[in-house]
Amino acid sequence: MDILGYVRSNKSSFEELPFSHLDALAFTWLTYFDIPEVVGKVPMEFSRWPENPLFSKIETFHRSFVPKTSANLVRLMVASPRYKDARLIDFAYVSDRKAALQFGAIAFEVAGKVLIAFEGTDLTYAGWREDCEMAYSDTIASYPRALSFLKRVSSKTTGPIVLSGHSKGGNVATYCLAVVEDDSRIEAVYSYEGPGFHTKDIFAQHPERSVKLFKYVPHNAVVGILLNDESNLRIVKTYTVGILQHNALRWVIKNNDFVYLKKRSMTSHFIDRSVNSWIESLSEKDKRRFSKLFFEYLEAFGPDEFDELYKKFFFHVPALFRAYGNLSDDDRTFFNGVIKKLGAHFVATIKENRRLRLEKKAKPAPKSKKPKTAEISKK
Repeated sequence: MDILGYVRSNKSSFEELPFSHLDALAFTWLTYFDIPEVVGKVPMEFSRWPENPLFSKIETFHRSFVPKTSANLVRLMVASPRYKDARLIDFAYVSDRKAALQFGAIAFEVAGKVLIAFEGTDLTYAGWREDCEMAYSDTIASYPRALSFLKRVSSKTTGPIVLSGHSKGGNVATYCLAVVEDDSRIEAVYSYEGPGFHTKDIFAQHPERSVKLFKYVPHNAVVGILLNDESNLRIVKTYTVGILQHNALRWVIKNNDFVYLKKRSMTSHFIDRSVNSWIESLSEKDKRRFSKLFFEYLEAFGPDEFDELYKKFFFHVPALFRAYGNLSDDDRTFFNGVIKKLGAHFVATIKENRRLRLEKKAKPAPKSKKPKTAEISKK
């Protein structure tokens, strides 16, 4: 089953089955909804959300690529006896394209805990631009917002705190754990394929805190291995393929836990080595310039946000070419050079993989030691 199946079939109270990373994932997914429209005010009991007349069309207030599936999850959650006492106590959302800021967070009181979940990247250019800044900056605009939200919720609650987030939200939750002044109330942090950091060791100042972080990635992880090492990853089996595995709603669950695998796929390792080496090969100046140029190029050809480009990509292809042609010669040369460098890293990774396979194939198998005749006769 997946997370929808878990919510549908699990009628146990939190006394019978304690709050877990699966429950946290279900609540984390609510960050992709326009909470002010769905709820309107806080505090609000979760079971009362359907009282809003807009709830019948909740999928229209969703900000990711899977609105219908996400809406089905919410409908299952509000009807579940397991979550009937959950209470939304705070939320925040802000998007500013010029400031490269897209931040969303919700806070629930559930199972005697305070769950603070951070939103991943939505379908706005602001969100995707902020993602790019992770490659060349130690801070992004969401970080101070997240710390402020954590402080605000902490000041009006008691008890253990759980932080969580999907995609960029997992990165933001991890950042809070690493740098917050006092982590004593933070019980655990769940990151569902959150990318890494420009700073290689985010826990350098407080290494003891890293034991509270639980990071889950699909076996074909792409997003979750960017800017990251491979340590402490929990690799999850999924029902989907390729980049679609980033959709955590389709991760496989059995016996009230994810189904885990021993290693990531060859494709995931290929993307890991190719893209991360490409990012590291670019100077900080070039990363900034490429990000700025890329989004100016996207914004120049028409669609206001990524969702329109995604839904009608082939319709917008002619406009994309026109916008590319309007770049200055210098910008076009730079843009092409960076893309060619990415291609070169892909080719280099392919050659390296081929060399390693040939070496492994050519290496003679170790000879097994045969027992002496006397030893055989004794047996």
